[in-house]
Amino acid sequence: MTVPLKKPAMLLWVLVVTFATAPKGNLSQIKMVISRPKEGTVSGSLLLTCTVIGVPLDSPYYDWNCVRLSPGGELQFLGWIYPFGNNTGYAPSFQDRVTISADKAENKVSLQLHALRATDTATYFCARQHTIMPMEEVTAQKVRRLMW
Repeated sequence: MTVPLKKPAMLLWVLVVTFATAPKGNLSQIKMVISRPKEGTVSGSLLLTCTVIGVPLDSPYYDWNCVRLSPGGELQFLGWIYPFGNNTGYAPSFQDRVTISADKAENKVSLQLHALRATDTATYFCARQHTIMPMEEVTAQKVRRLMW
């Protein structure tokens, strides 16, 4: 659902993401609940949070990704965080305006958007990336999956 902008504010809609996964051969449910719809002002900042339920945030098996879907249907990758190794990465077009952080105690991933623009109006998602690193193998394989 897209809501027209009111000058100078924007409305960001977020969703609940649920999926099943099988770390270490056990089937478990991981639920990612994103903060309620938020409104920000142009040139301001906005904080969105995603609470992860069902697995520790700093599990070595997962990276956590932030993506958005524009009202025009363009899917954009913003960045990722790997709390187990305290690593982050950002898409080049967003690296000066986005900060992704993790609160391991609260099991939350936060996406901070800076210098908001009208074009930041979108549906924002958090998604997990399953990382498989078998101990027996020298190489690690990463499987990127965005599910919502």
